[in-house]
Amino acid sequence: ACRAVYRRCLDTIPHKHFTFAKVWVMAAHFEVRQRDLPRARRILGEAIGRCPRSRTFRAYIQLELQLGNVNNCRALYGKYLEFDPTDCLVWQKYAELEHAVGETARCRAIFELAVQQPELDMPETLWKRYIDFEIGLGSKTGRANARKLYERLLERTQHVKVWISYAKFEALVADDAATGRALFEKAYQRIKTSQAGDQDLETKEHRALLLQAWLDTERKIPGADKEVQSLESRQPKRVKRKRQLEGGGWEEYNDFLFPDDPKKGLKLLQIAQQWKKRTAPSSGDAEGDAAPAAAADAGPGPAKVPRVATDENEIDLDDL
Repeated sequence: ACRAVYRRCLDTIPHKHFTFAKVWVMAAHFEVRQRDLPRARRILGEAIGRCPRSRTFRAYIQLELQLGNVNNCRALYGKYLEFDPTDCLVWQKYAELEHAVGETARCRAIFELAVQQPELDMPETLWKRYIDFEIGLGSKTGRANARKLYERLLERTQHVKVWISYAKFEALVADDAATGRALFEKAYQRIKTSQAGDQDLETKEHRALLLQAWLDTERKIPGADKEVQSLESRQPKRVKRKRQLEGGGWEEYNDFLFPDDPKKGLKLLQIAQQWKKRTAPSSGDAEGDAAPAAAADAGPGPAKVPRVATDENEIDLDDL
């Protein structure tokens, strides 16, 4: 009776317009409980052939995995990826299956094919899983392959987290602290150069994130007390500021003050001093014009006493 109800339900649904993957899966599970695996496979195969859905693929693959049919799983993953080649999770699961059965070459080939896809929904997770796979092999070849993958990934994106992961890999996994420091410094200088003005808060956050990750990494390296002290002095100061919104009102935001950034006040002072030196008359002209100017201004009342600067950094605003 239950089998007839499931069949009547499946025949009633207009699968060309819409379908319910849950009904297909429930009908297949019913047949599994009846210990009729061929009928369960036929139901799931019919579902994939008439109206493929991700849930149906996952249920069919899970069934074959529980039965230990690796070859059937491979065939299903191939069909699944033909249906949706942008799903990074499917690529990862397929590669993990090959890795679990000891097929390292197959696993690497699947990852390589995955990262070459023109469009992916979560490429960052796929690249990370690929790199973790190579590192997890624990061999020199694996570490060399992971290094090459980092370089390839940096050609696609310059995201700060990629730089941090690469530098940590060199410093902590490959035990090459010098290379790790060089990568941290290279990344920091690139991010700093790309900063578009003082209001580029996103780039400032990336700089602060990288410096903090660099400091945490140095603290894990034995005998790096000098580097830790140096990095602690380079850490930015977090300050709260306010800015006016376009529609009125104010909002509070976090800003970062970096010790290696030029100070605004000192820069303005240097510009003012340079301007004053350019506009000031020479000493000879000043002495020649002093007597006529004093005679012309002589008269009743006290004479005007010129203001004398007592500090070379002092600026007379009346002269500007």
